[in-house]
Amino acid sequence: MGSQFVNGGIVMQCFAIQLKHPLPDKMKHSFLEIVDDELRKKLARYKRKSDFELNLCTHVLLRIVINRFYQYDFNKIAFSKNLYGKPYIEQGNIHFNISHSHEWGVCVIDDTPVGVDIERVTPIDVRSMMNCFSDSEQKAIFQLSITDQLQTFYRIWVLKESYLKKLGVGLSKALSSFTFHTEDERVIVQDNQYVHGTHYFYEENIDNYKVAICAEHNDFPENISVISIQELSGYIADLNVRN
Repeated sequence: MGSQFVNGGIVMQCFAIQLKHPLPDKMKHSFLEIVDDELRKKLARYKRKSDFELNLCTHVLLRIVINRFYQYDFNKIAFSKNLYGKPYIEQGNIHFNISHSHEWGVCVIDDTPVGVDIERVTPIDVRSMMNCFSDSEQKAIFQLSITDQLQTFYRIWVLKESYLKKLGVGLSKALSSFTFHTEDERVIVQDNQYVHGTHYFYEENIDNYKVAICAEHNDFPENISVISIQELSGYIADLNVRN
């Protein structure tokens, strides 16, 4: 297995995978054997083949990370969802979250609630999306140049999504109901509804994508480890040989 999977202790683990080309049929079949029936049925509803395959790879990556660091059998991982649809693992003290966008998928596991979001930076009409931002966020964005507006929009967007996903409340909470700003190089979220605890954020750029992770602690890895499709397939093959 690649050096990215060296076990340095059970702390937060962050991995990303890129899918630039369609999966070979043999590899796709081996990946589908790793996931459960419910996910296979969900994946079958995707209209775009690329979305189906990236979602599949991200879920396989998640299961491999759990297997590698927690020694859980793929077939014995029991997934459930909370009232708002956030998935969790029934057994053990394992929290996770995944996200995918275009060519990239990311997954994070930790021993406390965590949220992650990834988005590709593409040209959009920023003004048309301002109903998702607080008044102070809008003011800060429109003081910037057009190019910086776009970059800042996506930066705040992934921060907001990672925060909501960490809370596990889905879209029941409006994106404009809380505010992000930077103070002494630290990202701060102001939220009058959720005042308990402190939230910490990690940000990284991967190619032309922005990634944000929200956690209850600031013990983040130095960077997100990138795993290739070949490494993913090789790990599954190794497991099959050992079993």
